Amino acid sequence: MVLIKRYANRKLYDCDKKKYVTLEEIFEGINHGEQIRVIDHLSGEDLTTQIMAQIIQKQKLNSKGAFSRALLEEIIRSISGSPANRE
Repeated sequence: MVLIKRYANRKLYDCDKKKYVTLEEIFEGINHGEQIRVIDHLSGEDLTTQIMAQIIQKQKLNSKGAFSRALLEEIIRSISGSPANRE
């Protein structure tokens, strides 16, 4: 698992490669099968899902497609744990 630390200046540091990385580089690593864990350098808070959400948002903004409404609703429900309107 690749450990990435996020610093106060929002820079992301790959502890294995010993260099700063971009969201694009993290995206490519995930596409090549890497598992990542992102933590806040000072607090140790796990920021992995937040960074992954940023990657998804950035990649979708750069592509022509869009998520379906149904998929977005399902994601929101899974975050909140709400079973409402699930089929």
